[in-house]
Amino acid sequence: MERGNVTATVMTVLGPISAADLGVTLPHEHLFIDLLAYVDELGKYQSSEILDDPVELRNLQAIRGNPYGNRLNCILDDVDLACREVELFRAAGGGTIVDVTNSDIGSNPIGLRDVAEQTGVNVVAGVGHYVNFAQGAKVRGMSVDQIAGGFLGEIENGLGASGIRPGIIGEIGTTWPLHPNEEKVLRAAAIAHRHSGLTISVHVHPPTRSGHGVLDILEDEGVDLRRVVLGHVDAALAHSDIEFAEAVDYHRSLAQRGAFIEYDLCGNSGYFTDGANAWWLPSDRERCKAIAELASAGFLESLLISQDVGHKHYLTEYGGWGYSHVLTGFRAMLADFGIDANGHDQITRRNPARMLVGSRVPE
Repeated sequence: MERGNVTATVMTVLGPISAADLGVTLPHEHLFIDLLAYVDELGKYQSSEILDDPVELRNLQAIRGNPYGNRLNCILDDVDLACREVELFRAAGGGTIVDVTNSDIGSNPIGLRDVAEQTGVNVVAGVGHYVNFAQGAKVRGMSVDQIAGGFLGEIENGLGASGIRPGIIGEIGTTWPLHPNEEKVLRAAAIAHRHSGLTISVHVHPPTRSGHGVLDILEDEGVDLRRVVLGHVDAALAHSDIEFAEAVDYHRSLAQRGAFIEYDLCGNSGYFTDGANAWWLPSDRERCKAIAELASAGFLESLLISQDVGHKHYLTEYGGWGYSHVLTGFRAMLADFGIDANGHDQITRRNPARMLVGSRVPE
């Protein structure tokens, strides 16, 4: 998965840094996000008694079972809160957070810069568009080339009027079957990747196993699949229509095509509903077992782990696991399955650095 002659630098919200200085990296997180488009869309399929409640201990279990049934749970917009949570990540040994919040779901580049300045943690911003119902009318009316041009303009000149440049294309929203507007954005991301060299991070809808369909489109557009991250695929480990071993085989087949396999829902488990769909999310034990099996099959260098913090109830101040879980509790769980300190370092430091720059990073 090595590529030669690629400058080993990564664009952060404070400017470019050497990939060797990234340290332990979370490849898929949200320091700021606005998922009210989800609340409004899924409100068509459900009513919620906790819709306008504050997020509190008394209703935490209800919110965990239906995260999109509470509006305030779907908004992260507090710089001070973000800094407190990120400080816990830094204290656990963390170095970099990749924030893949795109403009459809509350991208806040100025806020990201504030967090980076106040905590000393590197922050990489993303550029992209989300699933169809969250896209604005302007995006839906644009052509593939127009969307790609918009991506490239922000990659070169900065997100909006902020002047802050993204370091990754994503997250790019997909559902399945792929909506035509989502396919436009996916193909536009491919064009932007070919011109900029930035990696593409894809939101693979958790109830689906649509990774190969996504890769087929990107491959058709000439994308080097070694520069593609397939997010949320760990959800397949708990899909009720297949066995665990079949899900691992699915992940192995994706990795064989060169893509990064991202288990980015670490900490999240149990039965989940968004109103329109309901499915199980795997336990961390299942995630660790699958990681160990993929590592034994020779795919340790294809793995990424993160928590995809995107709701208040994921934060430690609201009873969640926060941004440091993969460096603390989850690390201990991996050790039980034979992933030692070097293996954990491979997944959390070397793999993300290579993912972001496309070349081997100095040890």
